[in-house]
Amino acid sequence: MKKIISAITSLGIAASMIGAAVPATASAADASKGFAVKTYDIAKPSAADANSTVTIKKSDIPADGYVLPSAVYFNESANGSTDSLLVGITTDSKDISFKLYSPEKDGYTKSEQEYTLGGTKFSTSSYISFAGSYDDLDGYMAAGKHVFGIDSSQTAAGTDNYYIGLSWTNNGKEYKWAGEKSDSYPLYVFDTIIPQSIAVGTYTIKYCEYNTDTTGVNYNPCPLVEGEKQ
Repeated sequence: MKKIISAITSLGIAASMIGAAVPATASAADASKGFAVKTYDIAKPSAADANSTVTIKKSDIPADGYVLPSAVYFNESANGSTDSLLVGITTDSKDISFKLYSPEKDGYTKSEQEYTLGGTKFSTSSYISFAGSYDDLDGYMAAGKHVFGIDSSQTAAGTDNYYIGLSWTNNGKEYKWAGEKSDSYPLYVFDTIIPQSIAVGTYTIKYCEYNTDTTGVNYNPCPLVEGEKQ
């Protein structure tokens, strides 16, 4: 990272700077649940240690692009109280792209890192998601079932720019947070890639808000969080 700006509001950028601003929170109908998009550091994975706005010098962007480690965080006040969720993100620049890391499938680090879950120490090259478990047979397992979509555009979500969508369910099983809070670890991790050719300006990673039912019969909003009677 270069200069880190702590403000969440829109950032004024000097002539030699690129702003990559991310939104603070998209709240569900239940105010105790919501999402946040922030920077990500595997050594300090909590949302509390991340930033919502980053300033990058254009001169510091390498030929193959500036890689900004990023994450979507999920906040809930009651442990294990979500049955399913939907969340989609995009960017307001066609120049910016995303690289997705699934907590179920992908390695994130070149070498395995040590963690402790439920009092058990283990090593994995995956990052730790907001909830999950470890056992000697299966190793580290992120909680629930993740179904991702990533593309350079997504008509259904109303964006011509890069898109990541996630549909998650608890898969019918109880889960526990990996840390003290639901956002002690990210829901999922991705890279925001800013090309050297991008124009100076302020750019935003934002939520896609749309009806996922293309038949027009029902209204199934995204973002969406569902729990018991919610």
